[in-house]
Amino acid sequence: MRLGMGVALMVALTAGGAWAGNVDWNVNVNVGSGRSAPPPYPVPPPVVVAPVPAPVFVSEPPLFLAPPRLGMWVAVGVPYVMVFMDGYYYLHHGNHWYASPGYNGPWAVIVREHLPQGLRKHHHVKIREHRDREYMRYAQRGPTYPGQSFRPDKDKDKGKGKGDHPGRGRGPNR
Repeated sequence: MRLGMGVALMVALTAGGAWAGNVDWNVNVNVGSGRSAPPPYPVPPPVVVAPVPAPVFVSEPPLFLAPPRLGMWVAVGVPYVMVFMDGYYYLHHGNHWYASPGYNGPWAVIVREHLPQGLRKHHHVKIREHRDREYMRYAQRGPTYPGQSFRPDKDKDKGKGKGDHPGRGRGPNR
């Protein structure tokens, strides 16, 4: 059997060159366990893109208080940590920070490293705790509340501008 394959191969090699010199040919012989050879390069893992939660829309201007230990304005009455600082609104939702020029968006994802220094030094859970403590003080004192508060102007703040709020350098912004 081996002799027959060898003769056939020699005839094919010598005869093939005489008939056509520009014809390519291959002989594939598979001898072994049937396992396929590994790919010539490592196969990269599939790319998985984690979904980003949808930004929220706040229809009414929230009340902002200034807890003294935070040094920023914090919204009360909203189920998210929303902060006003350095002329922008920042919102923490679904393990992401968002930034916007208006309290009701449009929101854009912002990485933690690009948050203002004063906001970056506080964890969102601590901000929520200070906010809740300050809101209890606000609710108990009513009109005699000694702290600072503001509510953005709904007509001026439709996601395009900053509305009626304290400017840079005023209030708790440091």
